[in-house]
Amino acid sequence: KAWKRTGSKGCFMGLLVRGYFAERGAAEKSLASSTDPWQRASWSEDGSTDVDSAINGLTNLSAASGTDGERGTSEERGTSGAAWTRFSDPRYGFSLDHPASWRHSNVQDDEYGGEVFLFEGPGAGEGFQIFLSPFDEPLDVLTPERIREDVPAIAIENPQVVVVGQGGQFRALIFFSNDESLGRTREVWFIHEGYLYQLTVPAGRDAEIARVMGTWEFE
Repeated sequence: KAWKRTGSKGCFMGLLVRGYFAERGAAEKSLASSTDPWQRASWSEDGSTDVDSAINGLTNLSAASGTDGERGTSEERGTSGAAWTRFSDPRYGFSLDHPASWRHSNVQDDEYGGEVFLFEGPGAGEGFQIFLSPFDEPLDVLTPERIREDVPAIAIENPQVVVVGQGGQFRALIFFSNDESLGRTREVWFIHEGYLYQLTVPAGRDAEIARVMGTWEFE
């Protein structure tokens, strides 16, 4: 089912191919973990952050090296455990690692000038979506308050600012939300050079998506 978030100024929108996850029977996994995979910056109610207080290191992966996608390329490489692949998109100038068994595709949304990148794994609930849309506000990192200005009804649970990307390249707002098709979801939202990136994944896959985000790199 298509799902949109729209707002007047920032144009918050997530067009999610939720049927993929739902049909594969994605279910919420236990969120309890002895190791927090996210590298956090301190968070306060007014939305201020202190990057110097970041804790808990991300797993850093070296650059990867397989197959061409609809747009962008992937190069297969081995890591500890299963092989991972490096995906690169020339239009937006970002690259990331993902398991080599996952496929990727992208769909344009002409109405809002956005684009969806869908990464699909063979197993139940494996994969994630990235939705990009134009964003012209001079913000470094989003806050729950700013999101609710455009999407008042959105569920935002346990918001945290985290340091992501290779070498701690940028900051993102992460939180849990809810969707009628997917159930509980993990959201990773960040801003870069005039675009808002909204990453959505079924909840309970923090270690996996944090590993992916630890490899993210902008040109």
